[in-house]
Parts: sequence; C-alpha cells; structure tokens
Amino acid sequence: MWHYAGWGWGPGFFFCILFVIVIVAFIARLISFRRWGGCGWGPGRFGYQDHEDVLKRRLAAGELSEEEYNHLRDVLRR
Repeated sequence: MWHYAGWGWGPGFFFCILFVIVIVAFIARLISFRRWGGCGWGPGRFGYQDHEDVLKRRLAAGELSEEEYNHLRDVLRR
C-alpha cells in the first residue's frame, strides 16, 4: 500500500542514481590507473626512466660501446 512510509520514489530513486554515479567513478578511476601505470613512482612516470632504458638509449645513440653497455647493465642488476 504505502511504500517507503509515504516517501514514494524519492529516496529509492536518489540512491539508485547515487549508486550508478559511484560505479561509473570507480570504473573511470580503474581505467586511469591502468592507463597511467598505477599509483606510486614507476618507470615512465613523472620523467623517471628505468636505468636499462637509459642504457639502451645511450647505446643506440653511440654514447656507449657494447662492452660498456654490458658492464654497466651487469653492475646495475646487482
């Protein structure tokens, strides 16, 4: 007969809309984490590069010889 103690669709409709907004915001946040590499400081975020990527770039540019590259890579992996 009288559902929601006389409130009608008001609170139910409001909470359904709120639920949809929360779900959409959660999915958008999840997608942005995957796109930008998650949280924290990782390779490729805020100008930070992985040390092996820097060595590869320097080898490709001719700044390092292959022996220097291998030696520096082994030192950095320890």
